[in-house]
Amino acid sequence: MDVDNNIQDVDVDIGDFTLNVESDVEGYCINVVHGHEPEDMEVINNEEFESLDEGSDQDRERRALIKNLRKEKRSNPESDWFIRTLNQTHTCLQTRKLRACTASLISKKIFDQVEANPYIPLRAIQDHFQKTYQVGVSMDKVFRAKDKARKHITSDYTKQYELLRDYVLELQATNPDTTVKIDVCFEPNPDSPTRQFRRIYVCLGPLKKGFKACLRDLLGFDGAFMKGPFPGQVLSAVGLDSNNGIYPLAYGIVESENTESWKWFLDNLGDDLDLGRNSNFTFISDIQKGLHTAVEQIFPNAEHRYCIRHIHDNMRKRWRQTEYRDHLWRCASATTIPEFEHLMKEFRRAVSDVLISNMCEVFNGKIEKGRDKPVIGCLEFIREYLMKRICNVMKEMKKAKGPLTPTATDILAARKTIASQYIARWNGGDKYQVTGALQDQHVVDVRNKTCTCRKWELVGIPCRHAIATLNEMSKDP
Repeated sequence: MDVDNNIQDVDVDIGDFTLNVESDVEGYCINVVHGHEPEDMEVINNEEFESLDEGSDQDRERRALIKNLRKEKRSNPESDWFIRTLNQTHTCLQTRKLRACTASLISKKIFDQVEANPYIPLRAIQDHFQKTYQVGVSMDKVFRAKDKARKHITSDYTKQYELLRDYVLELQATNPDTTVKIDVCFEPNPDSPTRQFRRIYVCLGPLKKGFKACLRDLLGFDGAFMKGPFPGQVLSAVGLDSNNGIYPLAYGIVESENTESWKWFLDNLGDDLDLGRNSNFTFISDIQKGLHTAVEQIFPNAEHRYCIRHIHDNMRKRWRQTEYRDHLWRCASATTIPEFEHLMKEFRRAVSDVLISNMCEVFNGKIEKGRDKPVIGCLEFIREYLMKRICNVMKEMKKAKGPLTPTATDILAARKTIASQYIARWNGGDKYQVTGALQDQHVVDVRNKTCTCRKWELVGIPCRHAIATLNEMSKDP
């Protein structure tokens, strides 16, 4: 023992700390024996700490019944079966509530993902739940939740048709000289305040003004399906700018692609561009439904080209490989020189060698994400894309050096390099004979700006033979 640090025992009266706990009092309230109850003593009620479901009358009756049954003998099989049934029922109710809560959380998470990225694939959402929360969600459940979220975000498709007139007025007010026309279905009751939407045509004023000022007389037509709950097609008229880039001019949403819808679209386009029935404009397209008949009726003197790539694909689908080659050879053999001359004269109208409708395919690819939106959302998506494109073209124009566009500069530079391999000889008047390394000969008419290769008058940029002729002329002023 530690003698120096020895502690003496303290006498303690245990009676001072004696407590009498009245266990039969509900709530287990603690009272002091001597009757001096502290004023700040809090009475703890355990009923407040019970689960939310225990406060219901049905749950209290169930617990009381289970308590009484437990007092009976365990040998009663009916009592045991009844207790198990009640427990299973309670468990099922709790499981249903848990499932409902889980479904609500899943819908909330999917809503957040769709709001951040409306174009997120269904498979990406499903994989996200599996990796992040270790929860397997069926594809049908993901589709339904995404559809609800998309409707909430993009608003109701039907409601936007009610706001279409207000949108048109706002569009025309902020974009001067813009043409917007709405066509509605026939209403037998003229007193009806509502009309059913049928078509809409839009041609923005700045694009219309730019096309009339300096672009070539060539337009491509095409249609693309709407992806929303309402069927329809987006019709577009796309041209080429001076840099051989696409120049969207007009667009519209119609009920379907047929002769009537194309005639309505071409009528509005002709009014905007001041095209009459005798206009010799040039159009190019795929074999669209009803477009050929509409062009013949609206612009009978216009040139209507067909995209060679689509014709080639359609022929390959129709015939097998060997039959396709034989049929193509027969078509080439049947083509005579006068027909070819007539074809080239027709192609000189637009001053363009375009043989495919890629300008329309590019435009349809750019607006693909907007075709699943409501009608106003789709129109706004197209307008914003055109606005961004105009700004980007203006930035590129400021970077360009020289009097020509970048594409024309590159084409002319390449032709200048090849022109050094050709020899030009004057044959009297304003004509020159140009001979190449492979003994190919062409005649260049300087006064009329033509060449027998037809590229000069077809495109407007001097061909290699014309450049060789101009080089020869510079040697002898």
